[in-house]
Amino acid sequence: MRLKMNAYVSDLKNDATINADIQDFAIKHDEKQQLLSLIAPSLKSDLINNIGDIKYQGHFEASNNKIISNGYMLTDAGKIDMDINFTDNTYLKGNVTTDKLYLSKLLNNQSFGEAAFNLNIYAQLVKDRIPQGTLLGSIDKFEYNGKNYHNIDIDITSLKNVLDGSIKGKDHALRFDLEAIYNTANTDVDMSLHIDTADINIPSIKFPIKNINASLQGNLNGYKTINLNTDGIDANIQGNIKIEKLKDSFQNLLAKHIPALSDKSPNLNEDFDFNLSISQSPITEQFIPDGYTIYNLAVDSKKTYGNSMMPGTEIDIYLSAKDDDQKIIYGRIIQHIEIKYVKDKDGNNVFRDKDNLSESAIMMFAVPEDLFLLLKKAEKLGLDLEPVGRNDVYIKSGTGVSLTSEEL
Repeated sequence: MRLKMNAYVSDLKNDATINADIQDFAIKHDEKQQLLSLIAPSLKSDLINNIGDIKYQGHFEASNNKIISNGYMLTDAGKIDMDINFTDNTYLKGNVTTDKLYLSKLLNNQSFGEAAFNLNIYAQLVKDRIPQGTLLGSIDKFEYNGKNYHNIDIDITSLKNVLDGSIKGKDHALRFDLEAIYNTANTDVDMSLHIDTADINIPSIKFPIKNINASLQGNLNGYKTINLNTDGIDANIQGNIKIEKLKDSFQNLLAKHIPALSDKSPNLNEDFDFNLSISQSPITEQFIPDGYTIYNLAVDSKKTYGNSMMPGTEIDIYLSAKDDDQKIIYGRIIQHIEIKYVKDKDGNNVFRDKDNLSESAIMMFAVPEDLFLLLKKAEKLGLDLEPVGRNDVYIKSGTGVSLTSEEL
């Protein structure tokens, strides 16, 4: 530990008070823990532990029942400016400001990045309970999962086991308004959330969803109403919905129609009603691209190489026939076709249960109208159409569905 300061001590007989203008104070992590256990044991927390070594400069005042700090602190997580009053080892009041704080270090979570904020704190520290009081201020920058968000206002009050307040975001890329009441005793949350964002990328869907406008009202663990409007989707959902399982629930429904999605294990504890409307958009391009038509090719497990041809992969179509002299004609007629669905004889997704695949009966894919007519003519003539799978190198070399043999 290193300390350089100008200080004086008053009232040694009664309540000794230390006043100090600190030019240089540095303390290692383990020394910090020992010091806090002596002067402010109730301040022990993971956050204080995670900030690591500390350097401090500013005014400091301490007595038996009061600590006042007005200065700045350099930590392993960043620089923090503070004006703090801590009394009776219980009451905390003040302002905390930072231009750059590494939340990944402070929270020990790599999903977070840098943050800049100005927060006013009025709190009472209570054993075995969340701090009681008010947190009021603004977050100028907040980085999460590699994306930066700005202009977030916070107004939160805690009383006993209940958090009540609002968080509002005014960033051009993400605007939201959250009002909630959270009971920490039973994790019950009543909330109203409105989100308005320019676009979002969902890797499993493979295209951006733009102009999202969403709202949620109700109890986070019980009945709630969700409204969602985007370019191409209008949805209303009501019932006992688990937010963390909602994506999987809809993925099960949409997997029957959107080949880029795969089935998830159903959540049997959910009970909700929904209305869903999908209009022409990048989403519908996942069904049938504009100008294309779905063709149903009769197959079996042998033709699909033991169910190895899956939705989202590419195939070529080969034709087998005999000429007038009964000589065999065999060759490729269409290339670079993406498989949309593979169904069994009952119309179910063959790959719904990855551990117990059913027998392939129909392979569905989309082709331009002229190639659809060509395939239907071959089918009516009783010609044999055979799908042939391709590897990634071949797929990447392709330029889309096309005819490969005028002669055939």
